[in-house]
Amino acid sequence: MAASNVTFRSDGMIIFNGQPFFPVGLFYWFPDDNPAVPTDHSGKMEDIKNGGFNTVFLGGNRTDLSYLDQAQNLGLKVVNYNGIFNSDPNYLKVIANHPSLLAWYGVDEPISINLCNWDPLAKICSFNDTNSFIENLTSKYNSLWNNNVNNHPIWTIYSMGEPNEQIKAWHELSKSSIGGIDIYPAVSQFTNFCVKKNISCVGEMTDKAVAALGSNKPVWMGLQGFTTSPEGYGGIPPTLTQTRFMAYDSIVHGAMGIFWWDYGLKTSDDLWRSLKLMATELTDINIIPALLGINRATMQSGPVKTLSTDDISGIYKYKIAVNEATQPAGNYSISG
Repeated sequence: MAASNVTFRSDGMIIFNGQPFFPVGLFYWFPDDNPAVPTDHSGKMEDIKNGGFNTVFLGGNRTDLSYLDQAQNLGLKVVNYNGIFNSDPNYLKVIANHPSLLAWYGVDEPISINLCNWDPLAKICSFNDTNSFIENLTSKYNSLWNNNVNNHPIWTIYSMGEPNEQIKAWHELSKSSIGGIDIYPAVSQFTNFCVKKNISCVGEMTDKAVAALGSNKPVWMGLQGFTTSPEGYGGIPPTLTQTRFMAYDSIVHGAMGIFWWDYGLKTSDDLWRSLKLMATELTDINIIPALLGINRATMQSGPVKTLSTDDISGIYKYKIAVNEATQPAGNYSISG
């Protein structure tokens, strides 16, 4: 099996083996029963495929890479987590040359966390000096490139409180191609950095990611897929209506990929059913052309944000409109 070929369209849309692709995935899912990720759908990749998702976030520190074949057999793309930090170049090449690989995942929220105490980075960072750590990390990324496994992009996601200039600097330092911000507005503390103190904060943070990374840089957002915050912040599980709003709000503000952070989610949870419905909706044959469309343009009319795209074939035009107010927008017409 030949390695996948991943490039970008001029507007930032990812191109997988020559075709535009909009990833719809789960952010914190592993193929084994990892005690740090207490999901009862672990080990059941078929649940992910049958749930409508097209991408899985896999890896950890596993030496068994059979999950790549399993994903490939199910038609799922893989974002590899932590593999980028493995010191064995042969291990990296096996992943890099696999046809299911979509992207590598870099350092999670690199600016806001204590990097040197975070596993697996602690293995290459036995000191608490940030400058030395950055030098070490730069060397690690350079090693990745020198081992000829740079045929896939790196995705780095940032926290909402990180300054734009620092996000941009880290993005360039780490050779990341894709960026994003994780935003969980059902947990009240996560709206502290937003002007809007409601779930339309999602669109605001998508704008922040676009501004920090620069024009036409791909943005994949991390949205809430958990019922309660694992950090003990409290919060509530979003409803299906809220989940749908947050997905489309990120899209009309520029997201070209969506991953839900499903830490601790159980298949018995109502939210799991909501996520499956949303994944199925976003990957539906009637919706996906709008997400993959060209000539993308946005318009704000009062509280309504609209994304317009043209079908790749040039035959159809699509519009996605989101009311960002907390009350009905009234009668609203879309021209064109």
